[in-house]
Amino acid sequence: MQKVALLSVMLLALAAPIVSASDEISPLTKYFLDDFRLSETPAWQIEESTTEYSGDTSLKAFPKKLGRNFAGLVAQDNFAPLIAGVFGSAFSSTLDRDVYSYFADKDRLGGIDNFGEKLGGATIVTAAAATVFLTSRLSDNQKFRSFAYSLAQSYIIANTVTVGLKYSANRLRPDGSNNLSFPSGHTANAFTFATVISHYYGKKAAIPSFIGAAFIGATRVGKNMHYVSDVIAGATIGYIVGRTVVRDQAPLQHRKAQIFWAPAFSPTGGGAGLSLTIRF
Repeated sequence: MQKVALLSVMLLALAAPIVSASDEISPLTKYFLDDFRLSETPAWQIEESTTEYSGDTSLKAFPKKLGRNFAGLVAQDNFAPLIAGVFGSAFSSTLDRDVYSYFADKDRLGGIDNFGEKLGGATIVTAAAATVFLTSRLSDNQKFRSFAYSLAQSYIIANTVTVGLKYSANRLRPDGSNNLSFPSGHTANAFTFATVISHYYGKKAAIPSFIGAAFIGATRVGKNMHYVSDVIAGATIGYIVGRTVVRDQAPLQHRKAQIFWAPAFSPTGGGAGLSLTIRF
């Protein structure tokens, strides 16, 4: 409970303004946020797009887009799912011990948790993201190229955020194997992929994708590798990362200027913080 509370504060702090509100941004911030826009479509409205995607999917643009997407994690419209995930994880932590005791008694999932572990594991997830991305480089289908590009970007971001939080939280796993319990990396990857898939291929793909993501999360609890709060935190990270990346690849005609939070650094090296940029 103490670890989850600590991480809740850390996540909420991520969403807090530190520097100032201004329409001026630093050169480094501008480099990453140039042309970044937020989608007008509500995040919960899942529909397959029929518009041709015009986002840059070149290898040359990959690093800049990656940096911009990292910065985009703290965009204003991510605050609601972030806060919901923080409080959901904190609340579910009160059930962690009871749920652990239930699954610790015996194998209640009949061995199916082993399948979930492999399905959401680093080997399969990395291979899937790499295969789709490499295949897309040979395709002329711009939608598929954009999908693969988003999948690769979201995979890198989700794992960077998850690993960073794991070592910061230092939470002991239910089975005592190590101190990398919070948050669930398997669940974060699964929900990242599901969110990206749902954006590009609509409800027919979204339903099985999110069911699969929930299944992976459940099996991590059933295998005593994670607490429920770890899984909820992982799902929150995956969803936020996925929606952040896909809106950057959205067609230009469906983008609009809003409010951005981004890293800001003093030119003289005297300090760092977050800058608030309001574009009218």
